[in-house]
Amino acid sequence: MQKTMRKILMVFCIAAIFAVPVYATNWKSIGMDKSGAHIYLDLDSVEKIDTNTAIFWMRGDDFKEGMIGYVYTAFNRSTNEYTLIKINVYNLNGQLIGMFNYGGISEVNHGMRPKTFKNKHKVSNNDQTTRQIKNWIWPNY
Repeated sequence: MQKTMRKILMVFCIAAIFAVPVYATNWKSIGMDKSGAHIYLDLDSVEKIDTNTAIFWMRGDDFKEGMIGYVYTAFNRSTNEYTLIKINVYNLNGQLIGMFNYGGISEVNHGMRPKTFKNKHKVSNNDQTTRQIKNWIWPNY
């Protein structure tokens, strides 16, 4: 009986490990947005889809608002367009206060309204953040 309980507990622990989202630690600063939030790109999460498109996690630390946001993003370097895939927002204590998935099930908390989030964006080639993203993902571009 005790061996069976250990096995069940072990399987539960392994399943829990894979169910919890993990944010990598290879964050590279790409600047500050207009509201003063510090923006970072996670180089460990970069997955190149083709020669012009990559998917990756970005983080925005907005200490003035008391939030840290993680945004899963697809970016096309030739068109300078990016698409938001998923947004997770945490308070400064690390508690999840809101999340939104563009591709499926969404949970909206603490006033996050899906209609306030545009899914596709076009940015200028001269934008400093855009240049930084391109330099980190495609260094020989």
